[in-house]
Amino acid sequence: MGYVLTILIYYFFLGFVPNFLVILYFRTIAKDKIVLANIVSFLTTAVSLYVLLNYDIFSQHYYGQTFVSTFSSICGVVLGAFTAMRFDELTGKK
Repeated sequence: MGYVLTILIYYFFLGFVPNFLVILYFRTIAKDKIVLANIVSFLTTAVSLYVLLNYDIFSQHYYGQTFVSTFSSICGVVLGAFTAMRFDELTGKK
């Protein structure tokens, strides 16, 4: 059970972090924050390359774990989008 939980958490964050950074990047561009947009762009590229190199759901797991890993990643993408859109409210900035 520990291995499956680790996989779920890993793929959740592989979905959460890139999506969060991409949406945060677009929000910083929309607010004309040039330096912050460049920093977020760098982080987005670095995380995207990491995900691209390590995101081997279909080659490493059998069917049951593939479905669960994919579902966990989708949940991470959804929560990443939600968190990025509510970032100002969550941090107390208006």
